[in-house]
Amino acid sequence: MPTAGGAVDVLEHRTGYGTRRLWRRVALVVVGLLALSVTGVLADRRLRSHEFDEVLAGCLAGEADWAYAERTVIGMVDYAAPLLQRADASPELKAGLAVRVRATASAAADSLGPGRASLAALTILPWHGPQLDARDACSGYLSQADHRLRQVADDLSALDLPMDHLQDRQRAARAALMAAAVEPAATRAASTIFADVP
Repeated sequence: MPTAGGAVDVLEHRTGYGTRRLWRRVALVVVGLLALSVTGVLADRRLRSHEFDEVLAGCLAGEADWAYAERTVIGMVDYAAPLLQRADASPELKAGLAVRVRATASAAADSLGPGRASLAALTILPWHGPQLDARDACSGYLSQADHRLRQVADDLSALDLPMDHLQDRQRAARAALMAAAVEPAATRAASTIFADVP
């Protein structure tokens, strides 16, 4: 039969063992939480980078669509201008060419729609503010380009209007993309977009 002193010794031994065991568990929990935090930060960074890449690709595609649309309209204007200025051109010919230029501008504006819609539909997490701002700025740029083409489709005199609003949107999109860039290579890529805009 154990003595009372022996029972106390065993109890003290177990209590010390329990304290060490508790500290080991606390240390494991802290290390686990730290590992989860680091993993979460790295995963969030990777997701931000992926979102940026999608926005940049959408904006670059939109820029290419706009450049093609603009060249198409300018090409039609260059074709029609000499004919419109001829003294012997009939009113029907002039009206027909003007309709053709406006139709080209309208079709060019329609060609921007799918790219703008896919850019606006990109899923970006709500707490990724810079990526959201970049998406919205690029979408705003494409909306302004669409507006410009629709102005020409409505009235050919819009060809003579300055493109300040469009250039402002391009500068805003470039700034938003640069702010959203996660990696140095992404910053370099963002700085090249709309490089021809002063």
